[in-house]
Amino acid sequence: MMRMATMTVMMMTTRRTTMSRREMESTVVRILDFLQGNRIRATYGAVGQVIGRQARSVGSVLGERCPKAAWVVRRDTGQPTGYAEHQKHAELCIRCEIISDGEELIRRMRQAAGPRG
Repeated sequence: MMRMATMTVMMMTTRRTTMSRREMESTVVRILDFLQGNRIRATYGAVGQVIGRQARSVGSVLGERCPKAAWVVRRDTGQPTGYAEHQKHAELCIRCEIISDGEELIRRMRQAAGPRG
């Protein structure tokens, strides 16, 4: 399992201009797993940089509004757009830090995945 996560994070560091819908969905799942597992938020812009989408279109890739997807937030409010309180994770604001850069998000995911090999 860890090896697969490492491979996925390594794939995210490649600079391709387009990502298939399947790759994008898989990457988003891994991002959400990382964010929720580490109780840290990331902006729509940071996620968009990783998957090659504009920040405003990231919400459509996240799927249903649910606590797991709520870790992706607006930069200005630190909250997910359009979520009711029951759709947010109870620990959403446990940390003040918000990852706002795609490269930083990738770096942290690679670090969490552990050493390669």
